[in-house]
Amino acid sequence: MRTFSGAITHLCIAGLACARAVTSDVSIALGPLTYNSNTKTWSQTAAVTNSGKTALTGPLSLVLADLSSDATLTDGNGSTVCVAPAGSPYVNLGLTNNELTPGQSAQETLEFSASPTARISFKSEVAGAGAR
Repeated sequence: MRTFSGAITHLCIAGLACARAVTSDVSIALGPLTYNSNTKTWSQTAAVTNSGKTALTGPLSLVLADLSSDATLTDGNGSTVCVAPAGSPYVNLGLTNNELTPGQSAQETLEFSASPTARISFKSEVAGAGAR
């Protein structure tokens, strides 16, 4: 197994190479967590900005590694199989023309199911093209 930067690793699943980490090429800004007592859910805005000098070709996904055990990402696109740690929820970023150009940002709202007293935490990583 070949390891790239961060926790995302490279191996092959059904002929598709695992996504490579592009976390070092972006900045990730997380807004405050807000609890909605009507829906009994938490929400948080995440903005991923290309801080590099070249465009990043998608798909790109925000991976929530080590999400606290008392929270569930309710609006995710799936869970990782080959991006470590396996089972991490992720959200695909909405990209224009399937790329994130230098200085461009993609913003997503994360929604969590958790108690009003939960302490939601995770490590933000961004996965590039490949199997999640």
